[in-house]
Amino acid sequence: MCFGALVGFLMLHASVLVHFGWRQRSRRWLAHVVSPLIGGAVMLYVLWNMERNALLVGAAWLALGVLSTLVVRKTPVRA
Repeated sequence: MCFGALVGFLMLHASVLVHFGWRQRSRRWLAHVVSPLIGGAVMLYVLWNMERNALLVGAAWLALGVLSTLVVRKTPVRA
């Protein structure tokens, strides 16, 4: 399994839950709350049971990406 894809799908489920379930207060509970919770739980289960080396390398790449994003955001733009 690919760490990046699993994390991406986990974030997709979280964004559906936040956007529709929390911000827009959707009444479509099955589509906008229950389904993303089940999908997120499946993604977490697969990530939890991922091989240790794959998890460590994926987490390192994720941390590097977050760090580089923070550096780019803090660097002033020169015209």
